[in-house]
Amino acid sequence: MKSFKSNEALNVSAADLASQSAGGTHRSTVAKGWIVEYNRLVGEAKSVFPQDHHIQGLRSLSYGGDTHQASGSVATASRGLETYMKSFK
Repeated sequence: MKSFKSNEALNVSAADLASQSAGGTHRSTVAKGWIVEYNRLVGEAKSVFPQDHHIQGLRSLSYGGDTHQASGSVATASRGLETYMKSFK
């Protein structure tokens, strides 16, 4: 079952990213890296679940210059993706 394995991998990746970003950072390179990783996860989810309207509606994040805001946005969005991926179990 490809989608279950992909779902589980996305779930774990989103959970890891949420945990990392929830602590925040003062370094813009770290915050930007989290945004890049979240956007990669969204792209992967969209390719694995092309018929899922919730997944297709996910938006990418962008860096607005504030590391704390970026960290919070990534943590929140990643937890949302993680929660939704868990619903497939």
